[in-house]
Amino acid sequence: MMSLWLFYLLKASLCMGVFYVFYRGVLSKTSFHQWNRFFLLGTLAISLIIPWLTMPYFQTNETIQYSRDWVLQTQNLLNNASDGNATSHHPSLLVLILGVIYAVGVLVKSIRFALDLLKVRQLIRNHAPQPNGRFVWIETDEVPTSSFFHYIFINKENLSEEALTQVIRHEQAHSEARHSYDIMFLCVLHIFFWFNPLIQIIRKNIEELHEYTVDAVVVQHSSIPQYSRLLLQLATKSGSIQLTSNFAKIQLKKRIIMLNQTKTNHMKKLKFLFVIPLAGCLVIIFASASQAQQRADLIGQWKGVDVVAKALKPDATLNKMVFTQKKELHQASSYQFKQDGSFTMKSPVESKSGKWKLAGNYLKTGDEKMKVSKLANGQLSLVIYVSLKTGREAKNKKEADFKLTYKYAKQ
Repeated sequence: MMSLWLFYLLKASLCMGVFYVFYRGVLSKTSFHQWNRFFLLGTLAISLIIPWLTMPYFQTNETIQYSRDWVLQTQNLLNNASDGNATSHHPSLLVLILGVIYAVGVLVKSIRFALDLLKVRQLIRNHAPQPNGRFVWIETDEVPTSSFFHYIFINKENLSEEALTQVIRHEQAHSEARHSYDIMFLCVLHIFFWFNPLIQIIRKNIEELHEYTVDAVVVQHSSIPQYSRLLLQLATKSGSIQLTSNFAKIQLKKRIIMLNQTKTNHMKKLKFLFVIPLAGCLVIIFASASQAQQRADLIGQWKGVDVVAKALKPDATLNKMVFTQKKELHQASSYQFKQDGSFTMKSPVESKSGKWKLAGNYLKTGDEKMKVSKLANGQLSLVIYVSLKTGREAKNKKEADFKLTYKYAKQ
């Protein structure tokens, strides 16, 4: 399971990288700051989804539920059948080490995130809040003027009344645009993708877009030269909390350039549509790679190990002798799947050969179609459906359907 999670993280990181390269090469120079913000956030979300869409069809043993009557009839038989035949499969040492390192990283980042939340909470509790319409103002000299959701932390140090008004308007614009939700999402994402430096790079880009958007709102009530001087005055402020939006957090030069940037032609918004084929290509590539890997994992010889049966009808009964014979027959059987798509099956009662292929979560061997419930860690579980009849007299005959699960041990 850990190896699957690590592969998921890797695939998601690759998707993020592809989308970010597209953003930097095609979209980052445009003046569509709000659109770019939603592009980066949206593609991060898409990157989390695509690997799930392309996960292998079969990874874990299929859960089999038994009716009460079925358990009473066959419990001992099933226990005996599993003794000495189950194959233990442990994750490789490398996967185990990587899993431990990853878990430690998640723990450390979670603690840091919790500490940042506590810092904000302490700021709110240690100062008298001043409700102001939709916002709550908190005067403090502990951090620069900044915002966290509807809380506006105000630091009046060395600011004129006019400058303070602009700074507060700036932070209120952050709050109205719900930029704190973006930051919280990125912080949580960074906990699970702490090993991926791209998360922090994307966060910096999104915070820049936040500032460009808010700057454009504030200069509607001020001149660009006057606002630029205020940016210069506050450019050296530091000490903000990672979870807050801060007036002076982003590079001064970039913000002044964006204030004077010529608006991009609206027709160029069509470029954002390229995200659709880009996402489609990633899905196809990962799905094809996953199917190819499963096919490669299946190639080789597989021997019968165990049989598990399930009565599909609550009133069905199973002849234990028939089940025992089926189990013994299965343990003496084997499959050989070859690279060229051919297979051979050998058992004490029959041998056959033909072509095999994987189609979704089904394995087709000639005319036979079997569901694959597991293909991982050297185990292969195939599910077939068998109908048996019990009782000697016709009037007492009862048809019962059973699901027989075959487990194979790869050599």
